[in-house]
Parts: sequence; C-alpha cells; structure tokens
Amino acid sequence: MLSLSLGQTDGRFCDGVSRRQMLRLGGTGALAGLSLPGLLELEAKAASQRGAQAKSVIMIFLEGGPSHIDMWDLKPEAPKEVRGSFHPIATNVPGIQIGNILPKCAKITDKFTILRSHSHRDNGHQTGRHWCLTGHPPTFNDGQATATPFNSEYPSIGSMISRELGHGGAVPPYICVPEPMGPGGPGFFGAKYSPFVIETDPVQPDFQVRDLNLAAGTSRRRFDLRRRLLSGVEQLAEGRSGRGRAASMSTYYEKALELITSPAARKAFDMNSENPKLREQYGLTSLGQCCLLRAPGWSRPDVDLSASATEAGTRMSTTSPATRRHWFRMPMRRCRHC
Repeated sequence: MLSLSLGQTDGRFCDGVSRRQMLRLGGTGALAGLSLPGLLELEAKAASQRGAQAKSVIMIFLEGGPSHIDMWDLKPEAPKEVRGSFHPIATNVPGIQIGNILPKCAKITDKFTILRSHSHRDNGHQTGRHWCLTGHPPTFNDGQATATPFNSEYPSIGSMISRELGHGGAVPPYICVPEPMGPGGPGFFGAKYSPFVIETDPVQPDFQVRDLNLAAGTSRRRFDLRRRLLSGVEQLAEGRSGRGRAASMSTYYEKALELITSPAARKAFDMNSENPKLREQYGLTSLGQCCLLRAPGWSRPDVDLSASATEAGTRMSTTSPATRRHWFRMPMRRCRHC
C-alpha cells in the first residue's frame, strides 16, 4: 500500500516534499494524468489565455439578516413550513431564479455569479464567520470569542491576499471599514498582514481618516525627531527576549509612517473630492459610502481608471454593515437598489 505522507509537513503547505519523492509518486501512476506531454499542453493553453484583469476585491460581508434560501438559492419544492414566505422569480439568465425581494438584481444577473459550492455545518455567528473568512474550523465555541480579531490561529482571506500580492501603491493592501472584522486578522501570518482599520464612518459629514494626520500639536520637525528616536529604541531591542514583539510592533509603526508621509494615501481617502452625484448613486448610507471609499478611482468617470486604481493600491477591502440590528425586520427593509 502506498503511503502519501511524504516528509515532515503539517498539511497546510508542500514544505518537506522533495523532487525525488514527487517523482516516486508519479511513477506509481497516481500522477498519470500529469505526464510531460500533458503538462506541456496545459502550459501552452495557459500561455494563450488572457491573464486575470481583476486587481482588487470589495467584500461586503453580511453578518446576519436574510438567508441565502430567501435570496439566491430558494427551495420552492421544499415543504411549505420550510421554504418560507418568498418565491423565486426569473432573471435575465435562462435557468437562474432568485428571490422576489431582489427584482433589480434579477435584471442584471448576467453581471454577477452565484456560488453554490461554499458550505459548512456551523450555524453559530462567531464560529460561522470564522469558517467563511478563514476556510478553517474555529478553535473556540460560538459566543466565547471576546477579542477582535478572534482568528488567532488561521489567517483571514484578506491577510492571505495581502501576503500574496503585497502593496500596489500608497494605500495598504488590506482595509476594513468602518470597524474591524471579527475573524479578519492575520492569524499565524503575523502583524505585518493585519488590516488597516478605518474606525470612522465615511457617511459622516466630518469624515476623515484619523491615522493620516499628525497628532495635534506635533510639527513635522518633532515628528521626524520621534521617528529617529523610535529607530534607536528598536535597535536596542534587537537580540533581547522581546525581539519578536518588537518586530511585530515595528511593522505597525512602518505602516503608520507610510500613511502619514504619503500625499497619495490622503488623496485616496478624500471623500470631498468625489462627485456628489456619484456618492448619491452609491447610496448616502454607511454601506454605500464604505464601498465608494474603498474604491477610489474605480468608478469615477472623470479620472484615468487604471492610473487611479494603481495609485490607490488596495487589494482587499471589507465592510460589514450592522445587519444584526435588523434580523427581524428584513421584509420591511427592502433596499431600493435590489
């Protein structure tokens, strides 16, 4: 019997699998479908295909509210007491139906994709969110997580993207607004891949990103002096027992310094520069303005799209509207955009 336990690995990565071991595995026929001619054919096909065009992701994470079986994946053949009070309607894509509470979405179904393959068996809120954003089972029981973020072991999808793609410009690659996501932390990746959290709501008239400005009463000269002092303290900390923690905090400081000294970052988060009509189209709500804030340049008709997106550089941005306050009032809160 062939054992596939090749090398000392924890199962998450391919570390420990040598070239010789992989060739032995291929010789058993387990990799018969990956013969040299087959690999060359796949490589040729990949080279001829157009590369991915998407450079950034906006994730709107709904923590509560309507179920997917009331919106995107209705079960009209289920027993009456199970299928609920909503019914399916046709869309502009033959064969696809969605809930009758989404008539406007039905007209543009050809513009989006419904994924039906994602599933888990956890009906808890904290634990279910952990599944969704990390892809791994939680290490705690639902309701027991008190810290934010609470995914202390496994990294979130935003941290994964931040680690793989890195910075694309002045703006951090991973952003959360208007509050941190519970399971949105970096896990074992470390603080370097934590999200930049904008803990102010862009729908407010006086909105500004606090971390882009110097503290009150601090001149640029004083700021530079503090920066040099910090550098000296970090050098003293190297080689001591607290080196790991010092390195982690250094990452935070570096991120903050980049933002404070970057005019491009301040420009990317300047909501006053947005076209008022565009802001209204996104919706003068917390959710609408959060989506617009984290897509600087993506939808502006008056700027060079590619140049602005490159300048902004956000890879993954997330928002989670406070739907938890409306679990029992969803039939009365039908969005005018849906």
